[in-house]
Amino acid sequence: MSRRLRTMGKCMCAALGLSAPGTAWAQFAGVVPEGVLAVVGAHRSYVDQLNTWNSKGNRVSLSQRAKLRFDGEHLLRGEGGAKLQSLAQELQRYDPNPNNPTSLLKRLDLGTLNVGGSAKLNIRYFGLALGLPARSTFFVAAPLVDINVKTSFKLSGQNNANAIRDELGNVAFEELRSGLAQAAQLVERDVKASVEAAEYTGVDSWRYFNFADVIAGVTFDIIPPAEPTQAVDFSLQGETFVSIPTGHVDNPDVLADVGIGTGAWGLGLGITPSYTLNPLSLSLESNIMGYLPSQQKMRIPEIDETIIPASRRTTVQVQTGIDWGMTAVVDAKFNWFQPQYRLAWKRHERDQIKGKLSGNYGLLMDATEKQQFEHALWFYFSTIELFKQKQFPLPLRFKIAGNNIFKGFNSFENTYFEVQLVSFLPTPWMPE
Repeated sequence: MSRRLRTMGKCMCAALGLSAPGTAWAQFAGVVPEGVLAVVGAHRSYVDQLNTWNSKGNRVSLSQRAKLRFDGEHLLRGEGGAKLQSLAQELQRYDPNPNNPTSLLKRLDLGTLNVGGSAKLNIRYFGLALGLPARSTFFVAAPLVDINVKTSFKLSGQNNANAIRDELGNVAFEELRSGLAQAAQLVERDVKASVEAAEYTGVDSWRYFNFADVIAGVTFDIIPPAEPTQAVDFSLQGETFVSIPTGHVDNPDVLADVGIGTGAWGLGLGITPSYTLNPLSLSLESNIMGYLPSQQKMRIPEIDETIIPASRRTTVQVQTGIDWGMTAVVDAKFNWFQPQYRLAWKRHERDQIKGKLSGNYGLLMDATEKQQFEHALWFYFSTIELFKQKQFPLPLRFKIAGNNIFKGFNSFENTYFEVQLVSFLPTPWMPE
């Protein structure tokens, strides 16, 4: 897939964090009492992805993020399809001085194609956790993703093909004049036809409804929290987890495709120190995840092409960059109500991509480095204390939340709303 065209889809969703970071489990249920089974269900609805954050940290529309220049030099590389490439070659033969800024090839400009679109995204999280001895918990969490991407094409700018044709008059041979006449009539459907001729599918839209990468691991208390009656407390919680590559990996032959998984096994660690001064507490959730090398199929640009021929499809070695995350959490715990404010930083280091086919791998790798600054408001409602007092039949915890990104680099518009329900069930392994 062309990287600039691909960027339109990727910047919408590739950084969505669809395989939830391991420390997210503490947000769901934390360390569960021994022999207790926690069942988690959540629904997260994102706002329509119409904007993105570019590499300079500026918020721009998706149509501004992906622009294809249809000037002579780009057409010569085949980015406008075989017919326009043939025209560029004829212009070059007719006026062969490549260093002349007024050469016919340098002057030819059919306009700019703005590649826009939008994405609708919803995620449902499912999780299970079983309380183990020694104040530890085994958990598994699976995000079910429903994403629908739509692409739009719009040509803008001045098409000077007719002006060049009139300038040449009868001096130019018929094939050249005919090619310029056809180029002057260039419309969006011609561009789409050239994209499809390069063996791309899903030019107009693409949908995925399946699981992303699954997370499994163990949460444990390093320094356990004190009894609820104690006014001041310091606790320390840790996590080890693995990311299982069950999600969909970006298909190089689908235009509007989005990678929902990394395609690589990930190994992670998390640690959360907390200081409590009832009813307030301050926590710092931090995590790191590294990935094993993997193989993926990609189309490799030679320079900075936006339409990459299918002949440049190859299998490459990918070393996925490290994921970092840190979240400061301030909350207040009452009997049944817990408001929480969260300030988060997330970073994905640059992927390393290598292959036997020569080309501009740097262009592919530059698009993978991402950074986000977010904040969120969460509200928990719990019946656990009421259950202990035999005033409610089930121990439940309900959460409503809103999240917003206020600064990003190579990132998407990470604004979503979420509802979550956790139920705690007894098992035969509960200690008496």
